[in-house]
Amino acid sequence: MAEQRQRVLVSTDIGGTDPDDFQSMVHLLVYADSFDLEGLIASPFGLGRKKDILAVIDRYELDFPKLKTHSHDYPTAEALRAITKQGACDAPDASGVSQPTEGSKWIIQCARRDDPRPLHVLVWGGIEDLAQALHDAPDILPKLRVFFIGGPNKKWSVEAYNYIEQNHPTLWMIESNATYRGWFVGGNQKGEWGNKEFVSRHIAGHGALGDYFNTQLKGTIKMGDTPSVARLIHGTPEDPTQPSWGGQYVRIWDDRKTVFDHLTTAADTAEVFGIVEFTLPVPDGFSAKNTARMIFDGGVPISAGVNEGKVLRFRFSPRDAKVWSYVIKSDFAGLDGKSGQFTAAPPPIERTGKPSTAHPNWWIDDPDPAAAEGVHPGAKSVNRLREDFLRDFAERMNRCAKAAPADIKTPSAASPHAQVRSVGLDEVHWTDGFWAKRHDSLLHEMLPGLVRLMDGTDYSQYFRNFEIAAGLGEGSYRGAPFNDGDYYKLIEAVSAVVAVTHDEEQERYLDRAIAVIAKAQRPDGYIHTPVIIGEQKGDKKAVPFRDRKNFEVYNMGHLFTAACVHHQATGKTDLLVVATKAADFLEKAFANPTPELAGNSICPSHYMGLIDLYRETGERRYLELAKKFFAMRDLVARSGEGEDDNQSRVPFRDQNEALGHAVRANYLFAGAADLFAETGDAATASMLERVWTNVVQKKLYITGACGALHDGASPDGSKDQKHITRVHQAYGRNYQLPNTTAHNETCANIGNVLWNWRMFLNTGEARFMDVAELALYNSVLSGVSLDGTQFFYTNPLRVTDPMPVALRWSRTRVPFVSSFCCPPNLARMLAEVSNYAYAKSADTIWVNLYGGSTLATKLPDGTPIKLTQETEYPWNGQVRVTVKESSGQPFALKLRIPGWAKSASARVNLGPSVETSPPGTYFELRRTWKAGDTVDLDIPMPVQLIEANPLVEDTLNQVAVKRGPVVYCLESPDLPEGVRVMDVSVPANVDLQARYDEQLLGGVAALDGTLLARPADEWQGQLYRELKTSTPTPVKVQMIPYCVWANRGKSEMSVWLRRE
Repeated sequence: MAEQRQRVLVSTDIGGTDPDDFQSMVHLLVYADSFDLEGLIASPFGLGRKKDILAVIDRYELDFPKLKTHSHDYPTAEALRAITKQGACDAPDASGVSQPTEGSKWIIQCARRDDPRPLHVLVWGGIEDLAQALHDAPDILPKLRVFFIGGPNKKWSVEAYNYIEQNHPTLWMIESNATYRGWFVGGNQKGEWGNKEFVSRHIAGHGALGDYFNTQLKGTIKMGDTPSVARLIHGTPEDPTQPSWGGQYVRIWDDRKTVFDHLTTAADTAEVFGIVEFTLPVPDGFSAKNTARMIFDGGVPISAGVNEGKVLRFRFSPRDAKVWSYVIKSDFAGLDGKSGQFTAAPPPIERTGKPSTAHPNWWIDDPDPAAAEGVHPGAKSVNRLREDFLRDFAERMNRCAKAAPADIKTPSAASPHAQVRSVGLDEVHWTDGFWAKRHDSLLHEMLPGLVRLMDGTDYSQYFRNFEIAAGLGEGSYRGAPFNDGDYYKLIEAVSAVVAVTHDEEQERYLDRAIAVIAKAQRPDGYIHTPVIIGEQKGDKKAVPFRDRKNFEVYNMGHLFTAACVHHQATGKTDLLVVATKAADFLEKAFANPTPELAGNSICPSHYMGLIDLYRETGERRYLELAKKFFAMRDLVARSGEGEDDNQSRVPFRDQNEALGHAVRANYLFAGAADLFAETGDAATASMLERVWTNVVQKKLYITGACGALHDGASPDGSKDQKHITRVHQAYGRNYQLPNTTAHNETCANIGNVLWNWRMFLNTGEARFMDVAELALYNSVLSGVSLDGTQFFYTNPLRVTDPMPVALRWSRTRVPFVSSFCCPPNLARMLAEVSNYAYAKSADTIWVNLYGGSTLATKLPDGTPIKLTQETEYPWNGQVRVTVKESSGQPFALKLRIPGWAKSASARVNLGPSVETSPPGTYFELRRTWKAGDTVDLDIPMPVQLIEANPLVEDTLNQVAVKRGPVVYCLESPDLPEGVRVMDVSVPANVDLQARYDEQLLGGVAALDGTLLARPADEWQGQLYRELKTSTPTPVKVQMIPYCVWANRGKSEMSVWLRRE
């Protein structure tokens, strides 16, 4: 590129006769930071219009976040749209000019700007708009530097070309009739430099622009207009005779127009790419009403005869050196059918020795045969540099695929105080069985449904809020204040899926969505669409952190985590750039926090998010910011304004039990576990152990659910009355675990998994994975229907008809819940559960969850390991692990023996069976493994009747049924007619047998057996009455896994049943 930035205006017939203009437009835009782009004019032949330029700009907008990380000089999509104009849609008459167009006026406006630099007008199609501009404003001529891709374009624009040549001979112009073909003809076409191979390797899959390029011309290169741009990138703009990526040219010569006054024969010659005029005598009787057209080989374009009184004038420009044939079609019998031929021949090289005096600033293809590529004069001056300009173009297209890493540092090393580390998102694939089915439902039903819902506006607004905030749509904010965070969860879920599937369509969806999110962000990094949209509308209440219940920091926390997952999945940093800008904003905004400002940390996803951001970028200040947010909690507690609902009444490290909103609590504890992993803070670890013990021993449901209360008081019954505050969706008192009114929000149950997963990583202790597994198989999966389209917000353990109290949330799953946080949270959990199946440490692979899967990872020292797992778990406890690849170095396999197991055994390579370590531990097998080695683990799964601590009043004299990690329930469709769930009791000697049924509820192990039923009795409004006795009747039932209840319509259900 020349030192001075060039001013550029492009006139293109994009969408017209040749799709190569789309490719050249992609090329132009990826180089748009290299010059000042002042105009994009649609000057089509055929159907092409301004909309075709805008279609390319739409793709550019999607790639813009990545492009701008490489250069701040890329224009915005809005700026490009503002300079896109419609040019002439129809050819002028024989005069070569017609009426001013939006395009011709824009050329004049740009040329007349007070700027000493010339304006480079690159004409990729018809030259009519330039001719019109020169006709209307001849004063602009000295400012113009025109590069005209002639050849086939010239034959369409022959009248406008003729006007310019005759009336503006001093115009500075390069006329490239054939040299441009060197971009795609000849040169080094070997390997990756071949037209198709280059597109396959370096264009396709490189952002939205690359994919759009690939759809043109069946995935090959043409880009015939690109040399006009390439000459400015690498060349001497004011001297066309010098070598450049756009070719090398010679001064034009005179007498390039040939005039015939007769019907010619092949013996008559004219210059190829010149102008041929036929001035035929007007025959007697031919009137002004008659018409005549001369049709040349191929039929287009047709030259309309102009009646000049004594002669009929036809004008044409031959694009090929050959014998041309023509025929006249006329409504005048004396002309119709007359025909002839002429020969178009290359100009002799001697013509270059006599440059035109009439056209002192006009250049053309070099006629020297040595510069020709076959029949294309001058083309070698381009294609000899093919490898250079294609290599540079490939580097530019890489910008669309991946943002610049300059602002993203190397990720931090493994968390120093964690005993175990995660495997990569793409290192585990479900292959068969339980989790493979759930993942398949996620891919084909749940995620597409969520995308449709959250991109749409039928129920609420999610993506649409970002579009409005970005200025891409009209309207107001609509929805809950945490809708942004819910959409970030969807982005995280799709990203996690892409990590495994590498689905290009889903990745393009992410590219489009992230481009809009980035555009919605304020320049200072703040991003919260309710406030941003309010600011745009002049709402004085639209102020950051005005109300802690706006959930701004919560939303940003999910942004941080989504950005890290997206970066891991795709290698792209566009969302990571948005996240780091938002984190930088928080760092400034909370530099001097007050208790009121610190109170914005409710539902603290940002603790996990900031530490994720620290781990992903290596920027320690994000860890320091997370530590600061934890410290700020004590500001609230000491101010006296804290409350249990937000876990802020008691200083953070002094807490002893789980109180308040269960999602907020579990997110807090998960974030605290992350904090310990990075800092090793003993007080934090001690608090986590105390609270975890409180939950598991006194506040956790048998399903792994938590957060018993819809609403309540905390701590109710306290002598210290001033501390009684309202709580909602909250942990209750110790042992307060109601069944029918259990809240158990799906997000709280997911938070329980997040917390326990981190506790496992910090300690390597199986008890934490036991709790995570319990929640996953029961209270997490109960939140979504088997087809992935219906959702529960709450997960009670008993539903009866009628219910004893009216509750807010639906007793059946629904496609939309007004608080829609749970469905996208479920999606990201299901997308990432494979990440929990395995873990690793120095020389150990940990097997945490059992399911048909493959693992391909490396130990911290780089040792590659590949394993497969085959099992029907959780329907039976037989698991086979096969080593598929090992380096020959010894390492350990640690297999989790669940706490519910009574015993387990293992065999290596079908050898003797050995008893494993006790339940609730990891069983270690250390040896030098080789490919083909197997471990067969057998964990018996007897049916277990479970009773609760008698302090749990709601389950006194009741039992629950469990087999393996799966909790079972009794649902009304599985009872005889007339028998209700509450009529059924369990005899002490019940014999329940497991039976796998592929046709039942997507394939589950049901439990068959005989229970007892007492006839239903009406209470007739009584609260108490004298005991009535009755004799129970045996009833055959099947019990189903709790997680799949409510998939057969409205029903009654109970986990806990009376003990007979």
